[in-house]
Amino acid sequence: MAESKDRRLTSRFLVLGLFAFCLAVFSNSAAQRFFSFGTSYTSLVGQPTPVPQQNAARPGREDEPTPIEEGVMTEKQEKHSKIFKGYRDSTGGKRLKDLILNQNEVRVEVPIGDVLAPRGTDLSEYLATYLKKEVCNSDAIVVGTVTRKSSQLVDDGTFTFTDYEVNPDEVLRNNSKAPVQTGNSITLTRPGGSVNLKGHVIRARDRSYDLLSVGHRYLLFLQFVSETGAYQPIYNSVLEDSFELDNGQMIQVSQKALPFGNSQPRNADSFLGEVRKAVATVCN
Repeated sequence: MAESKDRRLTSRFLVLGLFAFCLAVFSNSAAQRFFSFGTSYTSLVGQPTPVPQQNAARPGREDEPTPIEEGVMTEKQEKHSKIFKGYRDSTGGKRLKDLILNQNEVRVEVPIGDVLAPRGTDLSEYLATYLKKEVCNSDAIVVGTVTRKSSQLVDDGTFTFTDYEVNPDEVLRNNSKAPVQTGNSITLTRPGGSVNLKGHVIRARDRSYDLLSVGHRYLLFLQFVSETGAYQPIYNSVLEDSFELDNGQMIQVSQKALPFGNSQPRNADSFLGEVRKAVATVCN
């Protein structure tokens, strides 16, 4: 009995140690994020394509391509396009407009890849640790509905990004530099999205920061983009920062390891209660 108990304790300490190591290794910088991905791929429609990872609780969705003209962007989009320069490796540095010359559609996929934290496992026992890190690294935490989106090519033309308009109905943690008000839309810029360039469709997605859908409601942990007054995700290879709320359930947007991995949806009210409690206590 004692030996069995010792083995259980040893196993638990090993898992906790692994979790702590993951948090230390995977910082919130976008630069380090690119070293944790698996191999990306570019596929032309009509050719064999690897099957991408998908969240069983949130099947992959195709978004409506945004019609664009090369080099035509708003001032805000120009600034946001520079945030995602690190994605050039997803096409080997090739511009997407060159890849579609003889194709109707091209897809670029950046999978989550293998990280040190064990995915596909119920890690809810680490929820308090997860929330402390996410809450304290957030400039704002909101619950809101995506009302519209606009996708564009990144600055060097090798990937896409999307600016989402989000209408917050609850602000759980506010930005002291630029307070968020319920009912007033904020812009959230994220990697990936679909564009239509001269009749050719380009679809790009990063499975660590998967696409949001217009008309759907989300819980979002956000970082402020002071140059434009917009927001972006908290870049981390292990910790999820976006959750979809659907019929009283909370679903991770991606299949990141924490807090729930590739498990079933969680009760939305319960999870939101834990977030509110963390906001009120852990960073004060």
